[in-house]
Amino acid sequence: MSSGPGSYTSLRVGASTAKGICFALGKPLLAIDTLRSLADAVRRRAETPAEAVLVPMIDARRMEVYCSVYDEKMDLLKKKWAEVVTGDSFGTFFAFNKPVIFTGNGADKCRAVLTHPLARFTPLSCSARHLVPLAEADFIENCTVDAAYFTPEYVKQPYITTPKKRSLR
Repeated sequence: MSSGPGSYTSLRVGASTAKGICFALGKPLLAIDTLRSLADAVRRRAETPAEAVLVPMIDARRMEVYCSVYDEKMDLLKKKWAEVVTGDSFGTFFAFNKPVIFTGNGADKCRAVLTHPLARFTPLSCSARHLVPLAEADFIENCTVDAAYFTPEYVKQPYITTPKKRSLR
C-alpha cells in the first residue's frame, strides 16, 4: 500500500483497509513511499537521462507540493517536505548541473514558475502500478511494517475546522 504522502482521507481509508486485510489473512503489510514510487517510475522511463535529479511532487493545493529529491540511483538527496513553489525553489539541485526532472500531479502547476534551463517536466500520475516494483523488492527482502502500529506519512497535519453554529431560524 502507499504510505503517503497524499490525501489525508485517502491515506486513512487505504491504511485501515490494508491493515484489516493483513490482520484477517495473517499477511505482512508492505508500505511504499508514494514519492519514491513516482521517482522510481520516472527513472525507469526510456527518455529519462542517465544522470538526473528526480523530484516527484504531489499537489498539496495552491502553489504547495509535497516533494522529495532523489538522484538517478534512487539515493535520497532530500527527504519529503511541503514546499510552496517559487522561482527560487530547488536552486540547490539545479547547481548539480544535471537535468532536474519534475514529475507527479504537482509538477504541472509548477511548470510556469520553475523556468530554469535544466528543469524538465515528465507527466506521470500517482498510480498503484508504480508501487509494484518497490513492493516486490521489499517483499523479497522481507521489509514489512507492523500493521498494528503503522500510520501513513502525511507530511503536514490536516487542516480541520469545527462547523459554525447555525441558528434554527
